[in-house]
Amino acid sequence: MKKFTQRVIALLVAAMVAISIPVMAETESGENGRKITFPDTITHWSQKHVAKLAALDIVKGQSNGNYGVDDTISQQEVIVMAVRLMGKEEEASKVTGNTGTSLETDHWARDHVVYALREGILQAGEEIKDNGHVKWGTRSAKREWVAKVMVRALGKEEEAAELAGEESGFRDHEDISEDALGYVNAAVDLDIITGTTTNDFLPLKTITRAETASIFAKALSHLPEKDNVTVGRVSAVSDTTLTVRDSEGDLQRIGLGN
Repeated sequence: MKKFTQRVIALLVAAMVAISIPVMAETESGENGRKITFPDTITHWSQKHVAKLAALDIVKGQSNGNYGVDDTISQQEVIVMAVRLMGKEEEASKVTGNTGTSLETDHWARDHVVYALREGILQAGEEIKDNGHVKWGTRSAKREWVAKVMVRALGKEEEAAELAGEESGFRDHEDISEDALGYVNAAVDLDIITGTTTNDFLPLKTITRAETASIFAKALSHLPEKDNVTVGRVSAVSDTTLTVRDSEGDLQRIGLGN
């Protein structure tokens, strides 16, 4: 995966300053910049999550320039994001063979899905049994399914197994699929997903792109910290420079362009 200048992740903090124009982060190779804020995220609650993932090249915008905060997200899109989150996109691109051909996907997602099957992030038997009449890849992702994918991507299967027999504590506990319960419990314990204000989990509800971004952004805290990362409060931003006050109180100036 082509890496962005990782220090741009200073934008990831919860206290991120609202920016009224799209900010472009340039790649180390000097290629065209990548948008980390979008017209529909500027005033949206998911802005800091989307910006964090966009800076890491985990998510991208849509052809109309927006992120699509309220749009549902497909299963293949979630898997592509998961592989990128793990930093395994380049490895996935080298996967060969026909593993998982029964899960129909678009061409651009195929390598990621095959990789996810080989690494146990997806279990073919689980996916095929409820395949329905819609192409697997383009099916809208459900909340409990995303929880399962994320827990596996983070390597927390043992935690999920230990929690498989525990009550979830949600009002709609009985609606959570038996094979997803441990993963839902683990995802909640890891604080990467929560229920609603009415204490429902809504396990079979389709999930939006904004909600998915929130889960993935929170999951980053459970992955090894990357080198060359500055974390802090955004102090100022210009066309070429991002100024961040780090945890020591020092100002760090991060170039966004040539």
